[in-house]
Amino acid sequence: WVVNKKLIMTAEYRKYFVFIMYILGVLATMVSGMQKNTHLKHVKKRPILIDNGMFSRTHSPNYLGEIMVYSAFAVCTNHWHAYTIVAWAVLTFLRIA
Repeated sequence: WVVNKKLIMTAEYRKYFVFIMYILGVLATMVSGMQKNTHLKHVKKRPILIDNGMFSRTHSPNYLGEIMVYSAFAVCTNHWHAYTIVAWAVLTFLRIA
């Protein structure tokens, strides 16, 4: 019974972790897209490199948000196929950044 209760608590924590990771990933994607569009609308000099806000911490916050969403799905399913897809996305992101 004790082992079963621990497994249930682990599943509860995993559910909350997945929910928070998913929300943060969607917010990161939306906020970085909004910042990029606003910055491009107000700056006349081209070409530009955005180096403030979320773009000061990472080169591609859009990809970071998407990886967080994919990771949330992988943790939710807890299957090696999903983790393989997330690992491929992370390696691709690291090559871009």
